[in-house]
Amino acid sequence: MENMDTSRSEELIREHYASLIAAGMRTQNAARHRDRLRFFLHAYLAEEWPRSLDRVDGPIIRDYLGSWFINNVGGSKADLLTHLNTFARFYESLYQAGRISGPEHDEIIAVCAGHDYFMARHDERFAPEPDPWAEFAAGRAMAGAHMFSMLPPGAAPDSGLWVIAKNLERPPAPAILDFSLFLDYLWARPIRLTGAGMIPLPRLRRINQSFTQPERLAPGNAMAHSRRIRWFFNMALALGMARINDGHALQLAPGADAFLDLDQEQKISVLLDGAWNRMRWADLATPENRRVSAWAQEHRDGFAALLADLNPTREWTPDPDPGTGRNEALLARYIMFHEVVQTHILFILRECAILDYGAAPKAENGKERIKSLTITRFGRQVMRLFARRGRRDGMAQQSPLQNLRQTLLSGSPSR
Repeated sequence: MENMDTSRSEELIREHYASLIAAGMRTQNAARHRDRLRFFLHAYLAEEWPRSLDRVDGPIIRDYLGSWFINNVGGSKADLLTHLNTFARFYESLYQAGRISGPEHDEIIAVCAGHDYFMARHDERFAPEPDPWAEFAAGRAMAGAHMFSMLPPGAAPDSGLWVIAKNLERPPAPAILDFSLFLDYLWARPIRLTGAGMIPLPRLRRINQSFTQPERLAPGNAMAHSRRIRWFFNMALALGMARINDGHALQLAPGADAFLDLDQEQKISVLLDGAWNRMRWADLATPENRRVSAWAQEHRDGFAALLADLNPTREWTPDPDPGTGRNEALLARYIMFHEVVQTHILFILRECAILDYGAAPKAENGKERIKSLTITRFGRQVMRLFARRGRRDGMAQQSPLQNLRQTLLSGSPSR
C-alpha cells in the first residue's frame, strides 16, 4: 500500500484545527497541534501502518512516540508530553464527533495518559553509555558486548577492526547509515523477489531514494545496476542478517535488528568484515567474470598489503609498467585485471572510508577505468590488519603478496 491516500486524514486534521480555533485557542498553538498530526501522518503512519487517522489504535501511538519518534527525531521529554496532549485532544474530538467508538477512544486515551512509560523510554534511549574503549582498555568486557550475541552467527564485529575504528579518526562512511536504512526497510517490509531472484524495480527505487546518496539509476535499470543495493543484498545474506523465505521474499533474519543498536565503530567493523571476508565477490560479478572474481578475493590479502603500502598523503595513479615501481605496478594490474574490483570492491571500500578514487567516464564496453586512488589513514591501518592476518593465516609457503606477484607478473589467472 505504498501510495496511501491521505486526503481523508488531512480533512480530519483540518476539521480539528478549525474546532480548536472555534474553541478560542490561539492560532499559533492550534497550528502546532495541526503540524504534529500532519508529521505523524506523513512521516510515520503512511509508511509504517497505511491507514487513516480514525483507524489508529493505542499500540500504534505507543510505538510512534515510544520508539520511532525517539530514535528518528529525538526531542526532549517535554516534546513527548506535548505530542501526547495533541493525540489526546484529537482523539477526544473524533470520539465526540462519532468518528471512533468508545472502546477505541478509551484505549488511545489510556496510552496517552501513560506518561511514565514514555519518560522511561526516553531515559533508556538517551542515558549516557560507558565508553566501550575505556572498558576494553581496563581489561573488562567491552560495553555493549551483549548486543553481539543477539546478532546472527558470523555478524559480530571484528575486535581488531573495532579497535582501529575506535582509536583512529576516520572520514564519514556513508555505508553505515545506508546499510542501517536497508535493514530497517526489510524489517518493516519483506520484499518478494522477481523470478531471477532480484529486488523488483519499484522497491529498488524506493530503497535507493532512502539512502543518503542515492545512485543515479536510469528508468530501466535493475538491481544489477545498483552497486550499493547489490552489495547490501549479498552481504546481508552472507552475514545471516537476511534470508529468502519459502515465499521467495527477502526478509530480515531474527536478531538482525540488533545491528541498528550498535555504535558507529561496531557497525563499520561489521560492514568491513562482511564485505572483505564473508560476502562472495563473485556474486557481484557478471557471469563470465565470476571465476576470476573469486580468484581476486582469494588473493585479497596481497591486495591489502599493496594498499597498505600506499602513502595516505599522496594521490596514486595506476600504471601497470613495472618501471614505475614493482609493487605499484602489481597493484595497478590487480585492479585493472579484475572488473569486480574496479566496479564494486573499490566502491565498497570508498563507502567504508578506506579510500577515495577518481574514475574516467565509462568506455563503450561499459567498464569503469580508475584514474587515481588515495587511501585514508584509517584505511591504511585496516589494510595492514588484513595483510597481517593474511600472512598469519595463509597455508601456502609463500606470503600472500609473493603469491599475487608471481601470478600477475608472470601471467594471468585463467578465467
